[in-house]
Amino acid sequence: MGNKSILILVVDDEPRNLQLAGKVVSDNGFDVAMAQNGCQALNFVKKNQPDLILLDIMMPDLDGYEVCRRLKKNPEYRHIPVIFLTAKNATVDVVRGFEAGGVDYIPKPWQSPELLARIRTHLELKLLRSLFPMCASCKRIRDDEGYWNQVDSYLEAYTDMSFTHSICDDCMEDLYSDADWFRQEKAPAPAPAPVAAGDNGIHFENFADTGWPERKIL
Repeated sequence: MGNKSILILVVDDEPRNLQLAGKVVSDNGFDVAMAQNGCQALNFVKKNQPDLILLDIMMPDLDGYEVCRRLKKNPEYRHIPVIFLTAKNATVDVVRGFEAGGVDYIPKPWQSPELLARIRTHLELKLLRSLFPMCASCKRIRDDEGYWNQVDSYLEAYTDMSFTHSICDDCMEDLYSDADWFRQEKAPAPAPAPVAAGDNGIHFENFADTGWPERKIL
C-alpha cells in the first residue's frame, strides 16, 4: 500500500508525545497533522478529513473517549479509524476505548515498528471496507453473510442513506414502448390545420385537441 496523500492526525496534549508520534508518521511517508486537544482535533476533522487518527485519552477539555464518540456519531466522519495511544492500559480502559468506537488501542510507551504496523493494517482495512463486491452482470452487492442484495437495499442496511424511487425516461421507453397510452404520449402533435370559422374567416386549429370531425378541416 502506497503512502501518497494519506493524512494522519495525531492528537495529544503533551508536546513531546505529539512530536514523537508525528515524526514516526512523517518519516514513513505519511502526511501528518497535529492537535493538542480534543476541540482542535474535532475542528480539524471538519475541515480536513484525515485518513486515520492517533488519539490520546487523557486531555484537559475533551478526553479521547468523548472525541471518538462524537466522531462516530457523525455519518461524515464515522468511517475514519481511530487508534488510541495512551498510558491508560487497564482492561476497563481498553474496553471503553473500543466501546467509544476505536479500532485499536496501543499503550504507552509504544514501539515505532508496532505503531506503523497497526497504522498500515487499519488503513488497508479501511480501503477494503470501501470496496463493494458487486456482480458484474446483475450489479447486486454481496453482503457479509454471502447474500446478494440490490444496491439500494444494501446501502440502506449498511449506511444512513435512504432512497426515493422513480423511473427515468430510458427505462420508461424500455418498459412501456408497446403500450397504447405511451405511444400516444410520445407521438408528435399534429400540425395546426386551417378550419372554417363562423365569421367566414380561416382559423388554424390543432385537430387532435378540438376533436372536430375531419370534414371541417379545409
